[in-house]
Amino acid sequence: MTKLTSASQNRSTSTQKRKDQIEGAYRVTGGNAGFYDGMMTYSTFLGKLICRTVWNMDGEKNSRYISAALSGIPDDLAAV
Repeated sequence: MTKLTSASQNRSTSTQKRKDQIEGAYRVTGGNAGFYDGMMTYSTFLGKLICRTVWNMDGEKNSRYISAALSGIPDDLAAV
């Protein structure tokens, strides 16, 4: 029974570590939300710079890309 308890504790510890890693990644990403929003909306200096230099997209190309990316979402999708 000790082996079973030990294995269960190891799984629990491993699961908690993974949960902590995921939560940490969300915190880092959330802290950069303004940066990502600026790229996606082509609305900030840094967002425009990245779009132009990394993806070779000007405002028009960015708008077409966003439209294509969102085209698969049904119009009647309920917001949560």
